[in-house]
Amino acid sequence: MEAGATGYLVKTAPVTEIAAAIRAAAAGRRWLSPQATEAIIHAKTAPPPTPDTELTTRELEIMTLMAKGLKNPQIAETIHISVSTVKFHIGVIFKKLGAQTRTEAVMIALEKGLVERPDNTTR
Repeated sequence: MEAGATGYLVKTAPVTEIAAAIRAAAAGRRWLSPQATEAIIHAKTAPPPTPDTELTTRELEIMTLMAKGLKNPQIAETIHISVSTVKFHIGVIFKKLGAQTRTEAVMIALEKGLVERPDNTTR
């Protein structure tokens, strides 16, 4: 809605709900499916998640390589896993640290002492 949408329906919405949403949009009104309304209410009333900084051994390994500036394909090659697995682990790391970007994750990990500041001469 913040991006300018008039309404939101889930793809499993019944035909009657789709028709009602179209009529509402045509009349200049906004429409939210009950599922979307419930999700918004939950998101606005739930306490913010607290970051869980306990990373697994593999996540710490990947975090260390991220701190050294390695990109996903380089990390995958270094620890012999697929790039998609690296992406999965990075997503989990972001969630656990409450980070939105690689840089933010590295900064948080450094601040919490989860990884050591890399020696830039070994890149």
